[in-house]
Amino acid sequence: MITDSVASVNLKGSLQITHGEATYGADVVLFGGLMSWISPLRGQETVDLRDCILDSTTSELEWTIIFHDETFKFVAENPSVAENWKSGLSQAMALLQEPEDDLDEEGWNEE
Repeated sequence: MITDSVASVNLKGSLQITHGEATYGADVVLFGGLMSWISPLRGQETVDLRDCILDSTTSELEWTIIFHDETFKFVAENPSVAENWKSGLSQAMALLQEPEDDLDEEGWNEE
């Protein structure tokens, strides 16, 4: 379930992406716990941050997301852009991991 606090973590920007042997530039959007972009090889790519592992220690400009068995490396144009993305991703992932105390297993309020 995507909460209002997770939906408030929004980012958009042009990043360099490496996936397998392919490296390309793309406009990337982070909204509501989903990260999305257009790949020239596979079309629309969307990853759910609930199913991701984030490694932001690669370098100052880079971070890696592992989504299921696929690895995506992202590179920003400068350190401040990279820090904004790393911070936003970390914040969104932390918010997605917080339990919803008042919801049952199917996401309904228990009343």
